[in-house]
Amino acid sequence: MVMFLQIPGPYITKVLIDDVFPNKDFTLMTFILVLAAVLSIGLGLTELLSSFFGRYVGVNMILDFRSRFHGHVQSLDFSFFDNRQTGEILSRFRDMDSSIQSTLGIVNSLIMNSLQLVIFPPILLYINWKLALLSLAVLPFDTVLIFVSKKYLSRVSKRLTEATAELSAKSYESLSGVRTVQALGLEATFYHKLRGIIFNVSKLQIRSTHLSGGFGFAGSLVKTAGTLAYGWYGWTEVLNGRLSLGSYMAFSGYVGYLYSPIGNLIGLVGQIELALIRINRFFEIYDLRPEIQDRRNMPELPRVRGEISFHNVTFAYQDGLPVLRNINMRIAAQSTIALVGKSGSGKSTLAKLIPRFYDPQEGYLSIDGHDIRRYRLKSIRQQVGFAMQTSTLFQGSIIENLTFGNDIPLGNVQDATRAAYVHDFIASLPDGYETLVGEHGVQMSEGQKQRIALARVLLMNAPILILDEPTAALDIQSEFHIQEALKTVREGRTTIIIAHRLSTIQKADEIVVLDGGQVVEQGTHEWLALRDGEYARLSQGAAIL
Repeated sequence: MVMFLQIPGPYITKVLIDDVFPNKDFTLMTFILVLAAVLSIGLGLTELLSSFFGRYVGVNMILDFRSRFHGHVQSLDFSFFDNRQTGEILSRFRDMDSSIQSTLGIVNSLIMNSLQLVIFPPILLYINWKLALLSLAVLPFDTVLIFVSKKYLSRVSKRLTEATAELSAKSYESLSGVRTVQALGLEATFYHKLRGIIFNVSKLQIRSTHLSGGFGFAGSLVKTAGTLAYGWYGWTEVLNGRLSLGSYMAFSGYVGYLYSPIGNLIGLVGQIELALIRINRFFEIYDLRPEIQDRRNMPELPRVRGEISFHNVTFAYQDGLPVLRNINMRIAAQSTIALVGKSGSGKSTLAKLIPRFYDPQEGYLSIDGHDIRRYRLKSIRQQVGFAMQTSTLFQGSIIENLTFGNDIPLGNVQDATRAAYVHDFIASLPDGYETLVGEHGVQMSEGQKQRIALARVLLMNAPILILDEPTAALDIQSEFHIQEALKTVREGRTTIIIAHRLSTIQKADEIVVLDGGQVVEQGTHEWLALRDGEYARLSQGAAIL
């Protein structure tokens, strides 16, 4: 619509010069100027509506794709996040936003410029076919220029996008770990590392600008040659009386509508390449399918008692490097077992197989005799409460970290915090359960975060509870509170405790000792301590190393 309202402009100039001026026709002049004003107002309104509609569509597309992408990323397996930096994943969100915005602009520009290249050549041929052929002679050269620029700009755009993603990842890493960086005195190291990446991004941006500017200048030279050719011939025709001045001026106006889209298309090459790379990076993740996902018509896992069995389970994060080997083990319902072993022996990995964070390459797990591969993931994970080694608290209040907006009665929340021995601490705070925890719970001690995280898991009321290093890095008082909490929370549940500290595990019904990804010993603390085995060697002193 915008383009069609622009078509009469040069022709109005022709009428004013060829008809109004020599004939002193004031009536025609008034009509032409009023018409020009109406067209100008219509053009302005059309551009306003077009801009509003484009923005409306763009914002809603970004919202839709961002929510879909976020939901998709949340559904991906642990193995995906094992090999990705958080900052690099966040850069994909920015790529998506930028690609949607730029794609809408590119599509609009392509349509407009392509229509101009279709509509205006016939108009030029109608006014003067010889002038038209001279002006159109530049098109083949511009086409070659577009293809050449595409070849070079695509390489630079790809490298620039990758470098920008690396910068995003490293920036997030340095900021999220700023306390560790300062504590270790690594400010200069991280500064120089980031500075090198920033320098590389800047160098690629400058190179991209130089290439775009160079090809743009080459396009200007081609257009200048075309303008010089038709200008010389056109003015010669005007001076010899074979072409009216108005016709020539109208022709020049329409040539602008021809040459402008050519320049725009050359300028779009870099934008198109960058947008395509960003779109590919977005779909590179969006097209990933979770390795662990529900098949159609899978049933819900019924409420379980908590008997867990490992059937000849072998698991590896990388092919050829098994972390667990031929695990055959039964955990009785509502019992408490402790997994011990040296670091890297496979304790946490074994526990993560129970809620199907990973699937073994060989063998399978069952709960109450049900092969967990045959039931919906959500119904499995709702029955397995997992308190990770690192207790993550999210920005917000304590109550928000406990309920996540779910309608849970305060009495139930307080029961869970009392069981986790953290209610008295929360109640002593000026704002109680509305106290803000800060980013990553920075305003809480490790022991307090551990107990809040434990209470959060207890609110699930899951029949299976997994505690990964619940007393790691805690002081004596915090460890005492966790030990007291464990006495309460394991009642009526199948509880799996992964720990290094002897005081945490010796009251377990059974202790499973792992070494090199295999179960080497299994029994009670008293029985294992009397044997001259791995557990006895590990338990020398006060800790399981």
